[in-house]
Amino acid sequence: MSDPFSRPPGAQPMRRRAGVRIRTLAGWLALSVLATLLFGVMALWMTDRANGRQLAEFGRILQVVEATRLAQVHFKTQVQEWKNVLLRGQAAADYERYLGQFHAESARTAAQLTRAAELKAAIGLDASDVEAALVEHASLMQTYESALEGYRQGATDTIFAVDTSIRGRDRPLTVMIDDIAEAMGTEADRRTRAFAEQDSRRYRNLRAIFIALSMATLILAGWLVVRTLRQARPDGAG
Repeated sequence: MSDPFSRPPGAQPMRRRAGVRIRTLAGWLALSVLATLLFGVMALWMTDRANGRQLAEFGRILQVVEATRLAQVHFKTQVQEWKNVLLRGQAAADYERYLGQFHAESARTAAQLTRAAELKAAIGLDASDVEAALVEHASLMQTYESALEGYRQGATDTIFAVDTSIRGRDRPLTVMIDDIAEAMGTEADRRTRAFAEQDSRRYRNLRAIFIALSMATLILAGWLVVRTLRQARPDGAG
């Protein structure tokens, strides 16, 4: 008499084979999940690296903008100091003080223009406009020095004569520096839009890859489950 609770022949090997297949399934799923996680980490690293490069490049653009703006400020102050030399430099002490401040502002203007030219060249931008402004500034300083030779402390008529000879001479350089500042502001805005577009495109690409990996993992998991269940089914079942 057969034992109704005894396992049919071949049941134990079948269970062992099913267990092996289940472990294989678990291994493949683990690898798929790990691959997805690794891609996520890599995507974060790539995004952080790209953002770092963008911030560094944008920082250099802002440095050029800052240098140009400072050149504007110092040149305007230089022009004002020139007026102080003529109008308030009647006493020797005042003359030396205002003339010293005039030369100090001139040096600061040239220094900021030089800095702007170097920064533009370093990031691959054409610096010829800034270099032209430096040449114009040097020429203007020679004009100031020549005009100042006709100035006499205490002689009111020389004030008007020198002022007339130099009047409007600073205008071309003012326009040049203003144009450089405006162009750099436009470039900064263009780079900002370009960075935003790059970030958006990078996000879309990474999202598409991540979705594809996730779908591949789900499809693989479903296929392995169905395959394992079919192979574990006893012969003649269902």
